[in-house]
Amino acid sequence: MSPFLTPETQKAAKDFANEVKERYRNGHNGYGKLTMANGHSKAGEKAIYSTFFMNFI
Repeated sequence: MSPFLTPETQKAAKDFANEVKERYRNGHNGYGKLTMANGHSKAGEKAIYSTFFMNFI
């Protein structure tokens, strides 16, 4: 067991980011493939955490 715990909010952000990535896989609403995510303040931390697992960065 790891001594580090992943907050539920980070897990939820990762799941949501994967849903959005799938939606944009072949383009969506006139936009092309999703290639990055961003956020500000607390949302920025969630975006960085999520994109780490999505090979954006």
